[in-house]
Amino acid sequence: MNSKYIEFIGKHPKDKKENRTYTEIPDPSWRSYGCSYSDQFLKVDIDDYNRKTGELDEPVKSKPRSKAIIDFLDACEAKYNGIQTEHGIQLFFKKPSWTEARNKINWYCPLGVKLEYKFPTSDDHIP
Repeated sequence: MNSKYIEFIGKHPKDKKENRTYTEIPDPSWRSYGCSYSDQFLKVDIDDYNRKTGELDEPVKSKPRSKAIIDFLDACEAKYNGIQTEHGIQLFFKKPSWTEARNKINWYCPLGVKLEYKFPTSDDHIP
């Protein structure tokens, strides 16, 4: 995905967009870092657990939404990259040419599962 690394504070870039310097490898002195990703990709972010209560949020047949989506993708033999997160999973796909590169937050996909679409053009990063 040709990632470039940047220092983070928690899960957000440390500096404002105009002051950021990206590097080929993370600096060992950084306590937290993330990376950019190519605008050829989109990120699907699925949070399975409620951030306030820690309870499973809108499960699909009693299992986490991300598990249901991954089972579906695997059954379809779809290609994707995934990163396990504290609250769920982030899936990366090659962006279809017809897709509008606009974030969709708390959106229900055609399968009826709540997720978020994010794009690097909206200053999204991978923590």
